Amino acid sequence: MKTFLVSCAYGTGIGALLGVTALAFNDQPSKNLNFISRGASLGLYAGMGVGYYLSREPEPTVISILPSDQGAAVSLSFRFP
Repeated sequence: MKTFLVSCAYGTGIGALLGVTALAFNDQPSKNLNFISRGASLGLYAGMGVGYYLSREPEPTVISILPSDQGAAVSLSFRFP
């Protein structure tokens, strides 16, 4: 959960910074202050996606040894998302 929240915070901050940067390239920055909030919102969504990806639990690899008539058989089982 901590990884997810930190990723959301960084995404929001970086997005807001990009919004402020976009104001520098605009003719009327005082009329377009919504760039900051729009950048923060998009950064939050990006941070949520990255945080979800990083905080996933890895699927375990299952190794089982099964007895058989001629000895033991080894079975490997992998799970991919």
